Amino acid sequence: MDAANRDLATRLTQLKITRDKTEAILAARNSNRIKRHKDAIHAIVSSVEKSKRKVEELKIAAGEELAAISTWCEGVEADIAAVDQDMDNISTCLSEIEQELVDKTRKEQLAFEKELLDQKFKYNEELGKLQSSNANENTSHVGNQGTAAKLPKLAITKFNGTNLDWTRFWGQFTEGIDKSGMAAITKFSYLKEFVVPTVRRSIDGLPFTADGYERAKGILCERYGNSSEVEKAYVGDILDLPKISGNQPRKIHQFYERLLYDVQSLETTGKLSEVNGNVALTIDKLSGIRGDLVRNDENWQSWDFLQLCEALKSWTRRNPVESNSADTPKRDRSTSRVYNTRQQEPKTRGCVYCEDTSHRCSDCPRVTTLDGRKKILAEKRLCFNCTGPKHSRMYQ
Repeated sequence: MDAANRDLATRLTQLKITRDKTEAILAARNSNRIKRHKDAIHAIVSSVEKSKRKVEELKIAAGEELAAISTWCEGVEADIAAVDQDMDNISTCLSEIEQELVDKTRKEQLAFEKELLDQKFKYNEELGKLQSSNANENTSHVGNQGTAAKLPKLAITKFNGTNLDWTRFWGQFTEGIDKSGMAAITKFSYLKEFVVPTVRRSIDGLPFTADGYERAKGILCERYGNSSEVEKAYVGDILDLPKISGNQPRKIHQFYERLLYDVQSLETTGKLSEVNGNVALTIDKLSGIRGDLVRNDENWQSWDFLQLCEALKSWTRRNPVESNSADTPKRDRSTSRVYNTRQQEPKTRGCVYCEDTSHRCSDCPRVTTLDGRKKILAEKRLCFNCTGPKHSRMYQ
């Protein structure tokens, strides 16, 4: 029993020493230190309770009177109860510190928002000066009389969230905004404005700081600018070009413009030479004019995409699209019925892939792969070219 009494006395002494430090620790207003002190008191009180129960058990076993044991227990519990006030003081202090932190954070947020607003005003002012400067620089003089002609202002079309559009957008944004001398948060504002809402959601949660801007660029480059995914998208678009039989200038012009965009984009990314093996398949899609394309070159079978585009460019120049061209649909009774049917359709049909009316089919954020879109069009028996349901050229 002596050992148990000594252990209890040691625990009570330790508790008193720890309690004596409470006032100084609270005065320091360090929340982490206060929390550690609170945990230490909890641990010591638990050990005192355990030692008290041990001594109480030994006293009962030794046959001491219950009244004496009760009196002894009340004395020990009085020492423990004194800790309760300390714990209340500690909890109150922690609450005050947390409230002070909340108030400080709110003040910093208000200051940041004010700074951001000032920065936006400054940005608009800089933008106005920049546009004015560009307008002056782009003024060209025509004729001997020195007539001035102002060139149109350049604008960046919003990024639509597809790998096909990434090279175009990122090149324009990098040269026009990222390499400029604007503040980082101003560039961040531009970046958010130049992407569609589905893309902006992926970077909206980042802090509006220079670090947040760098992280936003990293997220977009990783998600949409992966070189292999971009290359795959352009190659897939080339392979998805429609087969055109016969001489149909309008469709061939559209074919050429789409192919040229993909080829130029692949050339920009330095991947064009890796996909030239698909040239023969692309030429086969133009069976109606293949003879015209390759007639003047005996080595056409070894063409790359640049040579194919050059041949198509020459052909389109020789065969311009006219309003009365042969491939323009005639207005007959059948087409009139199709036209009337279309007029009865709702003006806002919505996305045929996910059936969301808030965006167009080409901007669908949920179904982004070519195979996925073709599968849905096939299941719904919709046209692969225009996704429409009510005309004669249904999916094949």
